[in-house]
Amino acid sequence: MEKVKQYFVNKRGKLTVPIVLLCMCLVFQVINPRFLSSSNIVSVLRQISMLCIMSCGVMFVMIAGGIDLSVGSVCSIATVIWALGITDWGLPQGIAILVSVLFCGVLGYVNGWLITSTGMNPMIATLGTATALGGFAYIICHGGMPIYGLPDSAKVVGQGSVGAVPIPVILMFICLIINWFILNRTHIGRSFYAVGSNEEAARLSGLNSGRIRRVSYVLSGLFTGLCGIVLGSRVSSGQPAAGKEFQMNALTACIVGGISAGGGEGTTLSVFIGALIVGVIDNGFTIIKVSEYWQQIARGAILVFAVAMDALQRTRTDKAKRTIKRSK
Repeated sequence: MEKVKQYFVNKRGKLTVPIVLLCMCLVFQVINPRFLSSSNIVSVLRQISMLCIMSCGVMFVMIAGGIDLSVGSVCSIATVIWALGITDWGLPQGIAILVSVLFCGVLGYVNGWLITSTGMNPMIATLGTATALGGFAYIICHGGMPIYGLPDSAKVVGQGSVGAVPIPVILMFICLIINWFILNRTHIGRSFYAVGSNEEAARLSGLNSGRIRRVSYVLSGLFTGLCGIVLGSRVSSGQPAAGKEFQMNALTACIVGGISAGGGEGTTLSVFIGALIVGVIDNGFTIIKVSEYWQQIARGAILVFAVAMDALQRTRTDKAKRTIKRSK
């Protein structure tokens, strides 16, 4: 019994978010018994698939101590380039997907280069590139006109399924596995944690913090590009503002799930649970017919609460470290 108690004491910070998710599911199930039906669970997973794919990239940047506010615009431009590649440039669908995702990876590198080479604040740098990319997306869409006329084969990625499992859900779990592998089985993944926890200590230990941060932004761009492909295929068009709604949701999913806003902390499971919380809120409120405006208020409140809890936890940790040093 003592071991079980000690386990929960040690894990209480990590168990809070899953417990909150469980309580939300139980509340919505009591209000509407259809909430935990198999069809609605699949619907929630489909709903969070694009958000989770984007969040898998954003978390690399956050763990490395940065932030990426350009993901909404990068996602939008991914849908545009993909759609243009198929309709105007005559590219095969696979090549169009590859070109779009790689282009987003290049955009991620540009973000990383601006931040590490000039010393710019990541928030300002990525906000600036987001604004520029938003304008560029409208220009290549001839004033913001959506790109239609895609063949039925282009809809498979976003609307198809393998048996009862939607393809976006399959892609989401593939991205989660890749994310886990990078963070836990590669040197660069472990380096993200080192740089995010203490950049100066990481530099003194021989790590190239600038290169590591650039890689994190490249990965953010690649995952966001894939999110854009799924989104474009889902709506069967390329739209210059399609990804804006995902930007704040991706940050919310990461922070609520336990990815520290200060860097150095977070796991793949964290981002999945965070995305589930956002999806459960949206789906549950929709089922019980709560206004979209109240959903926005709930997401904003949860984000502020999660950031506040993260800041308080870091303050307590710093005080504990100082106390230990003084005792020595």
